[in-house]
Amino acid sequence: MLSWTHQIYYRRIESICAIKIQDQCKKSPSMQVYFAPRDIGPTAWNFNERKRTHVRRRFMLLGQTLDGMRVRDVRREIRAVRSMPQLKKAKMQISGNGMMTGIALYASLFEAKIESLSLRDLPKSHRDRPIFLNMLQFLDVPQAAAMAAERSRVTLHQQEKKAGIILRR
Repeated sequence: MLSWTHQIYYRRIESICAIKIQDQCKKSPSMQVYFAPRDIGPTAWNFNERKRTHVRRRFMLLGQTLDGMRVRDVRREIRAVRSMPQLKKAKMQISGNGMMTGIALYASLFEAKIESLSLRDLPKSHRDRPIFLNMLQFLDVPQAAAMAAERSRVTLHQQEKKAGIILRR
């Protein structure tokens, strides 16, 4: 459960985004929405590496990881976009790049009506990224990608050096 200050912060961010998106809907029939989950971009924590490690360990002691919370942030943004009357029936496409590919992949598994998923440099395993507690006991990144491919169109963009997953539909 988020504290009341975090809830107010997220409501403020969502309302600012909603106003900007509504203005864009009036101008163009299609749009791209960019946002940064926690600890990325404007929400980055300005700690040194030692403190960052300490914060990540605290999350795990609480039964959660930073990547798990980022999946939640992405899901909240998807819901915020879909809550707008102009975008309720819009086709939703999610893309992730680098360390955010796993976050985008798992967010797509928990949200309905995702038309396509574009993932650049998807890691081969959870040993690389994203970090979810006890996830490897049940499934790994290739199985999660296969689950996503059952629900929507998945496009993987891998560099030749990192290519480890081939997924065709």
